[in-house]
Amino acid sequence: MKYPDVQCYGTRVLRTRNADIAFQSIDNKTGARQPIRFEPWLMQEVSAMLESSHQEAYKHYEWLLNQNIARELARVVLPLSLYTEWYWQIDVHNLLRFLQLRLDTHAQLEIRKYAEVLHAIGRTVCRLCLKP
Repeated sequence: MKYPDVQCYGTRVLRTRNADIAFQSIDNKTGARQPIRFEPWLMQEVSAMLESSHQEAYKHYEWLLNQNIARELARVVLPLSLYTEWYWQIDVHNLLRFLQLRLDTHAQLEIRKYAEVLHAIGRTVCRLCLKP
C-alpha cells in the first residue's frame, strides 16, 4: 500500500492517531470534545475500523486507476479523510484571518492540520507577520 502520507495522483491519507479520537462536543456542532481517556478496547476498535475502511477504499481507488478510469471519477470512492492536492493564492490579510480561525483549538482537526502547514509555508515569505 502506498500510504501513509505518500502522495499518489494528488491524493494523501490523513491518518488518525489514537490521541485524535474523541467524542462529539456537546456545545460545538462541528467539533470534538477535548481529549479524554477512552477505554483501550474502544480506541483499538475505532482505529482498526478507520484503518480497514481506508485500506479497502484505497484498494478500490487503485483498481479503478489501473482500469484507466479518470482520476476525478476514481476519487469518488475515497472517504473524506483522504484529501486532494489543491492550489490557491491569498493575500497576507486573509491568510492571517484564516490562520486565526483555523489554528484555534476549537477548529476541526483536519482544518487545523491544513492551517499548520499553511502557517509554516507563510513563515517562509512573511516572517514578520507570522510568529513561530
